[in-house]
Amino acid sequence: PLMRTDTDPLQRAAVPPEPEPPSAPTLPLLSLAGDGADLLGPLLDVAAARGLVRLVLDVRSDRFEALGFPNPQRGRLPSRLLRTGAEGAGSGQRLLAHLQRLAGLGTGRPQQPQTASFRYEVGGETRDFELVVVPTLRGLQAAIELCPLGVCARSLDSLGFEAGDLARVRALLGAERGLVALVGQPGNGKTTVYRALVHEAAAAGRRTVSVERSVQNWSDEVVVIRPPELDTLPHELWVDAALRLGPAVAGFDDLPGRAACARAVRGAAEGTLVLYSLALPDVPSAARYLDELPLRAGLVPAALQGVIAVRLVREVCPDCRQEVALPIELSAAVATCLEGTDTEGAWCQGLGCPACRHTGTRGLRPLFEVSALEQHERERLLAPGGDLASALAAARGDTIRAQAVRLAARGEIPVRELHRVL
Repeated sequence: PLMRTDTDPLQRAAVPPEPEPPSAPTLPLLSLAGDGADLLGPLLDVAAARGLVRLVLDVRSDRFEALGFPNPQRGRLPSRLLRTGAEGAGSGQRLLAHLQRLAGLGTGRPQQPQTASFRYEVGGETRDFELVVVPTLRGLQAAIELCPLGVCARSLDSLGFEAGDLARVRALLGAERGLVALVGQPGNGKTTVYRALVHEAAAAGRRTVSVERSVQNWSDEVVVIRPPELDTLPHELWVDAALRLGPAVAGFDDLPGRAACARAVRGAAEGTLVLYSLALPDVPSAARYLDELPLRAGLVPAALQGVIAVRLVREVCPDCRQEVALPIELSAAVATCLEGTDTEGAWCQGLGCPACRHTGTRGLRPLFEVSALEQHERERLLAPGGDLASALAAARGDTIRAQAVRLAARGEIPVRELHRVL
């Protein structure tokens, strides 16, 4: 079936080659005579027959082209499903307008990239799709991806938490009320962790509401709210609407704006367990962000249960691994993380080989940093002079920086990853 296989950044790794999919019949050009809407079904059927995971439409005034892509991790060339000259350009424009209407977007040329979701029947089954429309110099391009069907989220046990961190995460998730902030840069697995948290809360029988922009096939136990791409409402109104539904657990994935986060903190203080994800790199940056929210003094310390940070690092390719000296510019930072001046270790780098496509790395590993505040620690923060950053630093387990240094010293991740982490 037409499936996305690269949506989970915690599972991305080198993918072994697979046999070529069977050939499919040529797309019937008879569809070009329609209004564009009737092109969508045949395109998706042909893509499914060829085992393609993504469709890209190139719509210009002088041509229309539809390309099908296999799993991009395998680096294979796309398949051309349809190409027309100027006589078929109008059909491509009508097809794109039909897709924009299905996804609730405005038709025509957008001023910036648009991302939204829509539902369509494929093979007698209604499925969720993700649509991205991007303006280009000579026209428009659109990508269509089918969201995975089946298990809606990974379990917390499968994400790679250390035993101590996993216990702290479950303790945070078991709280009756309060704010749990989840931080991580885009592409580092933050949404995967968010969905695992929401899934576990719902599986425990707690009424769960999730506000998110990306598409996910949740189970019926999760009430999902998707703000539209062209949303004129302030994001804090979506937070308020979700909290008014009476959830025991309310999750908010990447809602921009401090006002929305501030409303979520107030909801957490009023008796809801709030999971709020932020595109921030680490726990200290989360402390600074929360301190600057437009809230009365003491509300954040009173509501905050803890912060979970996630970061992905590349693993070195075992086939071209070679030991190297630690760069001198990293020596001071490494010594600080190792709590000493000894920087001896099996530092290594991948030279590049066919097995890793000459990148020197193969596979990804998640690193987690969990800070869980106890009740007495929150009470100390309410006193004059309480420092949130210091309290979170004292309450966390192992830092991501220290974990990365130890992995590099054992030769499990390349030295150049330390330049990114440190």
